[in-house]
Amino acid sequence: MVLRAAVLAVVLSAVVAVDAMACSCAARDARDRLHEADVAWAGEVVERRVSDAGDPRYGGDERLLYTFAVRRVYKGEVPEHVEIETGASDGMCGFDVPVGHRMAFVLDGPGPRWSAGICDTADPDELERAAGPRAPELGSGRARLLLGSPYGDGGLAALDRRGRVIASTPRGRGRAVSVCPGRAVALLAGRSVTAIRLRDMRAIRRASLGRDRVARAVRCRERRGRDAVVAVAGGILRLRGGGVTVVHRSRFDDQALGRRRAILLRDRDGRSRVSVVRYGGRARTVAARAGETFLFAADPDRGRVLFGASADPEAPAEATVHDLRARSSRVLATGHAPGGVSAAYLADGRLAVWPGRAGGTDLLDARLERVGHLPHTFDDRPVLAAGALYAVGFDARLLQVTPQGAREVAPLPHRSAGPLVGLAREVAVRAQPRASQARTSSPCSSRRGGARRTSGR
Repeated sequence: MVLRAAVLAVVLSAVVAVDAMACSCAARDARDRLHEADVAWAGEVVERRVSDAGDPRYGGDERLLYTFAVRRVYKGEVPEHVEIETGASDGMCGFDVPVGHRMAFVLDGPGPRWSAGICDTADPDELERAAGPRAPELGSGRARLLLGSPYGDGGLAALDRRGRVIASTPRGRGRAVSVCPGRAVALLAGRSVTAIRLRDMRAIRRASLGRDRVARAVRCRERRGRDAVVAVAGGILRLRGGGVTVVHRSRFDDQALGRRRAILLRDRDGRSRVSVVRYGGRARTVAARAGETFLFAADPDRGRVLFGASADPEAPAEATVHDLRARSSRVLATGHAPGGVSAAYLADGRLAVWPGRAGGTDLLDARLERVGHLPHTFDDRPVLAAGALYAVGFDARLLQVTPQGAREVAPLPHRSAGPLVGLAREVAVRAQPRASQARTSSPCSSRRGGARRTSGR
């Protein structure tokens, strides 16, 4: 009996010690946390319930499940309601808060449900300062590249040939950018689509895509940005005349948007399929293979597709170049296994980027003949700008790529590193201070004398 009491005393003292022990979180700069995380948001608790009662003999190991209404997104794409599971005690680095409590989180993973602790929370004011909106950068020069930001209202920056920021606008955020015909306007797309006039980097219009819709890609179809197509989860939207309509419904994993048609990739049930769809029309399959896709790049306007799929991750991979206009195809052997392969297929350029057979990256000409090799790999698909090839390397460094090699031209601000697009020809930019804010209306609105003004953000 004495031994049992002693054991119980030890157990209870351990539980008390754990429960009383405060959770220690390393102090880190909010900007660094934003850079490394997948999502960051602030919200309000709308529901609290016990997800696991734990061991009733001891207590302190309960698990709680919270439903949050998201009020502010600082980074990434977050739905309107999310769930957080956590421990109920400080000893488990958890938290116990009532309905109505407001909190901010910096998290990894896509959600909409996370397992998180007190060390995953953040001060909303610090996140607000770190994520933006930032003050616009005002200057003049010749823009060769445009860099979007997925953080806060990070906006769009115009870069010169050396990768230096000429000017930027703090309006809008998103993971997709498209330059309109004539290079006078660009669209930045996320939960909304913002039209930005390039000559002075002013945001001139904005249109919402609707509830829980987030742009994957955008293509501007008209000089002033009033006609555009946007790829979202589950389909393709068209923005025109102040309205948003669905022109195609389907689930797809990757896409390339053209002016009149899109090329879509779908991986399902061990089979990969590439389809062409005219906006408002039906999809037509142009290539299909067993296995998972390891390579996809397409140019819908010129009708070219680079596609590879393999059912055996250890076998040497083959890819196929499809010419939709000529209705022909040819096979390219990569000479290595398909794991981790990516490519940029620049049908209108002098160089294309291909995974190297011995590591690194091969450079190919417009006919996909090998013209050089680099020891580098890239974070994303390179872009062509005024006849030169640019890429974002590791640690958000802008590289200029030639057959002789790749050289760093500028380090990019890590909080601004987002979608990069190139301009076919340089554009003169001159940004000056302004007293008024950007109008908030549809990029597709039309009215003589300017954009039609509407209410809302």
